[in-house]
Amino acid sequence: MSSSDSKKIRYNLKYVAFFHVEMRTKEGPAHVFMALDTERDYLINLGVEPVVTNDLVVKYIYLLTEHPDFEPYSNQGFTLVLEEHSDLAPRIEAILQPCKGKVLFDKALNNSLSNPVLIHLMGSLRKLKD
Repeated sequence: MSSSDSKKIRYNLKYVAFFHVEMRTKEGPAHVFMALDTERDYLINLGVEPVVTNDLVVKYIYLLTEHPDFEPYSNQGFTLVLEEHSDLAPRIEAILQPCKGKVLFDKALNNSLSNPVLIHLMGSLRKLKD
């Protein structure tokens, strides 16, 4: 395999995990929407909402594509990996198409990508609490 072939394979494996985490606050639950750029090992905080709705999922996917830290993917192609929300596939694909993005609904892959971040995040929150 030539070096140009390996670059092509790596290019095709740009995964961005999109997920939300529920956290407890004094005011009630807070759902933190995040995206993990696995190539750069970089977490993007997209926003916080008191609930999760289909419209909010679509909103935060759109905001991800407009986020300045997401610019390295602009028109380069990537795969956005979600655990759920496959019913939103047409809406998500319409958002991702201009940046040459694809969507993949794969719970196991999303969890394997996001769990290390979530474990670290929860550990950090525990330290702050103590």
